[in-house]
Amino acid sequence: MIKYRDLNDHEIIYLIVEGDEDAFALMVEKYKPLIYRIIYHFRLAYMLDDIYQESVITLHKSVFAYDASFNKTFTRFLELNLSRMMMSQIQRLRRHSETLFLNEKPLAQRFHAQCDHSPYFDLYMGDIKKALTSIEYKAFLRRDIQLRSIEKIAKELDCGVHSVYNALHRARLKVKQLFPDELDKDRAI
Repeated sequence: MIKYRDLNDHEIIYLIVEGDEDAFALMVEKYKPLIYRIIYHFRLAYMLDDIYQESVITLHKSVFAYDASFNKTFTRFLELNLSRMMMSQIQRLRRHSETLFLNEKPLAQRFHAQCDHSPYFDLYMGDIKKALTSIEYKAFLRRDIQLRSIEKIAKELDCGVHSVYNALHRARLKVKQLFPDELDKDRAI
């Protein structure tokens, strides 16, 4: 049996390309600390399992894509690929509207939620309805008050997803202008 521990990265990569699964398992173990360090550097520890699996896939792809003729070590090549993968994950999360929505309290909680049956809620909603166009109000009501998904709202309003996002953006800007003091007080709590 070959002593894998005595081999350098280039020799292990050669064995992996030849189909040796034990050599790949060794490579995963060898680069596990680097993978965890990069995950923590990008502050993605809250989704450690998913990011770790993506990192192992990136390691596998990096083994087959590595070219020693560029005069870089495999470690630096892998670190670059992992960093790019993490940045792509972060961008994907930022683009995903649900992440943004989960990090913000819905307006229903800011202005006496409808489940509280506060008399002020109806007053706020009346002012909001006057300030918004019909589609902005319907999108705002369904998303921020009734907490429906963007896709469901687009179906109900018979328009595209991008139209719903745009209407929500305009509505939220108008609501912020309509109630600037209440929003500032809520953030200070």
